[in-house]
Amino acid sequence: MSEKDIRAMGRATSGVCGIKLNKDDSVIGLNVIPAKLDKNTSTLLTVSKMGYGKRTLIKEYRIQKRGGTGIKTFKVTDKTRKLVASRLIIDQTTLITISKKGLILKTELGDVSIQGRTTQGVKLMRLDPGDEISEIEVI
Repeated sequence: MSEKDIRAMGRATSGVCGIKLNKDDSVIGLNVIPAKLDKNTSTLLTVSKMGYGKRTLIKEYRIQKRGGTGIKTFKVTDKTRKLVASRLIIDQTTLITISKKGLILKTELGDVSIQGRTTQGVKLMRLDPGDEISEIEVI
């Protein structure tokens, strides 16, 4: 679907199915991969509720069309819990992690390891009991 097709839809239309979700799934982010992007060096950063995160090379993800079921990108466990955010990393250098209780941690993205899609990542932020990650930002 082109940008022209999207603009042609009116408010009364229902749109198209972008992704098929299972019962307990939800969308936590959308990252547009530029066509000219170097997929051997650019990464996708993923962070879970309990402070685990990792970067995964873009080349590990296959292209999908509308209505796909997605691609596994993180090993979700009781220890990591669900993902909170994902960000495409091209030339950003710093990660800001914010917890629900107001803790803020600044981390160099070079210190976040590059791992495969089906791993759970490494601990990025230690959290107090009852706290969890609410948001991240990369700069």
